Amino acid sequence: MDITNKILKHKKLFYFLVVLLFLIYWTPWAFIKPSKTLKVKQDFSEIKIQDLQPSAMSQLKKQKKYPLKIIDYTKNTANKEKGLFGFKETKSNRLKAFSKWNKTIIRHKKDLKNEYYDEPGLILRKNTLISKSRNFKIKCGNKKRIKCAKEEWLYLLKALKKSSWHEKLNKVNYHMNNSIYITDINNWGVNDYWATLKQFFRRNGDCEDYAIAKYFSLKKIGFKADNMRIAVVQDMNLNVAHAILIVYINDKTFILDNQIATVVKASAILHYKPLYSINENAWWMHHS
Repeated sequence: MDITNKILKHKKLFYFLVVLLFLIYWTPWAFIKPSKTLKVKQDFSEIKIQDLQPSAMSQLKKQKKYPLKIIDYTKNTANKEKGLFGFKETKSNRLKAFSKWNKTIIRHKKDLKNEYYDEPGLILRKNTLISKSRNFKIKCGNKKRIKCAKEEWLYLLKALKKSSWHEKLNKVNYHMNNSIYITDINNWGVNDYWATLKQFFRRNGDCEDYAIAKYFSLKKIGFKADNMRIAVVQDMNLNVAHAILIVYINDKTFILDNQIATVVKASAILHYKPLYSINENAWWMHHS
């Protein structure tokens, strides 16, 4: 007689064994609360410490290949912010080492003298720039290769002169972010190049060129250099260096970023680690 027939003859014994095995296997787990499973993804920029089990926390710190920024909300870091993105900063007025930035400023000042950036009485009508004081007309935009970037920029700044600071920030940020992104190696044949406004209008640029263009634009319509900085940060999501413009107004910090469509407060960004920031008068080293 085979095994199947034996089991059928002893149904009570079979059911008893099934129930016994079920109790042995499942009863211990009924009283143990399962720990949370942490799914680590490379695009995470924020993980709350109180959501992690101690074992998961220690494992997370060991996983160096994931560029994650761990934020302890229990310590209320937003109210204890020390500097940009909560990092400490050390100020220095020695700018000699920043040759690229210094050369950009020199070239920009020459452009201001040689070009009509400060031309009074400029009017833009139907892709034609008209100067009343010097009696000239410049046509642009008639062909696909000819752009009116500089002329449109002048027209924008003229329209914003009496606007609120909030509108100035948003309009300048939006205008510059519409430019085409192109890497320095493709644009200039070098890994890193800081372009002037004139060069940005003609050839577009990458992240620091957007920040520089916004910096000089806002300065032209009344923002002080001491209230602005070009910041070089580490994007912890993409694990690459990046550049943004920082503007300080009424004890608040605003970020103008070519990767973000609108102007945002610094407290809304959690995935940037500042390396250094700079303007025409000083520079700051950021550290934890």
